Amino acid sequence: MQTAPPEIRILLERARQVLILRQRGDQPQPWQLPGGPRHPREPLDAAAGRCGQECGGLLLLVRAALPPVRLHHAGRAIDCHLVLARLIERQSEFPAACEARWILRPHWIEYDFEPVSRLLLSHYQSPDAGP
Repeated sequence: MQTAPPEIRILLERARQVLILRQRGDQPQPWQLPGGPRHPREPLDAAAGRCGQECGGLLLLVRAALPPVRLHHAGRAIDCHLVLARLIERQSEFPAACEARWILRPHWIEYDFEPVSRLLLSHYQSPDAGP
């Protein structure tokens, strides 16, 4: 099995809501948590800050990084990190090609997520996975 570059997803909170994103297009796109690939030897807090800036000028405060999870998707192993963060400030608008929503945590089960976000959310919601 091939190993993919590590991924990071950010569970970004603001007033008891979390941010989810998706690309606009002719066909409905799945939702995802903000994030992206983690560069080699990049600290998690730096990766989260960079991903926040890249996805919409988000300045965030990292509260915690949960232990990495190895996920298997499309014949690849992906080491994924979920970072818990709080929004400090939004310094720019989201890109026009991006739709953003702030939702209450219990409502995320109503959304269709891309595989990495879905697998991370299901892993950390399981009773034996902790917070």
